[in-house]
Amino acid sequence: MAHGAVGEGDPDLPGEAPAIAAHETRESLISKIYRDIALAAIAAELQMPASALEPELGDAVKRGVRYIEFLLKSRAAGPRTTA
Repeated sequence: MAHGAVGEGDPDLPGEAPAIAAHETRESLISKIYRDIALAAIAAELQMPASALEPELGDAVKRGVRYIEFLLKSRAAGPRTTA
């Protein structure tokens, strides 16, 4: 599914524009994260377990739940300080 780390670009795109490919890859990753979070929120609102969905959607819901949990834990930990 994933082509590589953020910033590596999309291997399906021509090599002459790596900066554009990296930018599009980051946008695609952010879009997928937002989609997963939205699907998790909708599934929670409808009280629909991930196991009741098609495998791809169920996986997206599970990822979305993990993103939400991570954000909540980060927020509860308080602001970061820099030295």
